[in-house]
Amino acid sequence: MAELRFCSLCGFTHGPDPTGVGPGCRPKVKPNAPVTSPRPLSDGVAEGPPPSTPPRPAPPLPELFSSAARIQHGDLPTGARIAGGVLIVNVVGILLERMVMPADTKTPLPVSGTLVSILIDLFIGYKLLRGEDGSSVLGWARFRVVAGMLLFTGLQIAAANPLVAVIQLGFSAGLLLLLLGDPGKLRMAFGVLLAGAYFSLEMLGLVALAIGHNPVTQVSLMTQADGASVTVVQGAKFPYNVTLPTAGKWYVRNAAVSRKESPDSDRWIIRPDRDAHVIVIAETLAEPLPMQALRDVVVANFKKGGDEFEVLEEHPLVLGDQEATALLLTTRRKVGAIEVKGYLGLVLKEHEFYQVIAFALANQFVEMGPELKQIVESFKSSKTNPTL
Repeated sequence: MAELRFCSLCGFTHGPDPTGVGPGCRPKVKPNAPVTSPRPLSDGVAEGPPPSTPPRPAPPLPELFSSAARIQHGDLPTGARIAGGVLIVNVVGILLERMVMPADTKTPLPVSGTLVSILIDLFIGYKLLRGEDGSSVLGWARFRVVAGMLLFTGLQIAAANPLVAVIQLGFSAGLLLLLLGDPGKLRMAFGVLLAGAYFSLEMLGLVALAIGHNPVTQVSLMTQADGASVTVVQGAKFPYNVTLPTAGKWYVRNAAVSRKESPDSDRWIIRPDRDAHVIVIAETLAEPLPMQALRDVVVANFKKGGDEFEVLEEHPLVLGDQEATALLLTTRRKVGAIEVKGYLGLVLKEHEFYQVIAFALANQFVEMGPELKQIVESFKSSKTNPTL
């Protein structure tokens, strides 16, 4: 029987052939074509089929998994989804503030939102958290954060509240760290840290209801203090002084900040730990006027501001100066949701007319009322020049 051999080209067996390649499997050789040697034999037998070459890896689809492509296809980065959660938590915090705090005891919290901003944050936060609409919702979220940063920070700077401005700036910066590009773990951690600091301060505002004063306001007022605490304050442009009964608690407010809020103020004294204030307004009258006429003008000016203002009590103010005529009014004023109570001392001495306005939040008046009244009653006017 003829010996069969394995064909190294087709993988089948053929009749005897010294090359080990079947006659039908031999390549056709073109004239003058180079002759290639067959694969070497092993023990006179052609080797088996060559090992198969491993397939080449498929080339990656260009940019399919880049952050830009994922956003375009609606798959938002983790940082953007976290930012959506932050916006929603911010809305919950603001709503919680409005629900748990009665209107007559509300104190300002850092950058409280309006109804429109609440709805915008809720909508954008939901879309980001769900990862819907890709680059569209991400663009709106970035616009909202940048616009809010410029608007609210600018408003706080204009109102001479640098601390609250820094808080707002930090919150917006934290959101931008989460919203720009595809942030890594370190950038996401910094973004969450800044947002968390903002929420901590917001919760401090809620705690203020329980402890009777706002710690954020206290820190903010301390940044506006001009020097160390005082016990006696003398007039800046007029000869007078007032005495502060509680040592180490009262400070003179920075003159530039004071005149920005009250251009007519000569001195503004603050007690940051109780958010209590004493403002002295002094002026020289062009011609003598009766005290009652001056009193009516002052009360009318308070009412012109558009806020609720009423005089609760009124009686003569007894001062040590026999030449001065004085009145003491107990007042209540409501600015938005914030109600304040205090004393208004009116002092007339020849051509000099003084208003000593002492007030605190309504929920602090039971404690601070006697001290504020004592400060107003301590007012003294003299002919000597004030010590600056």
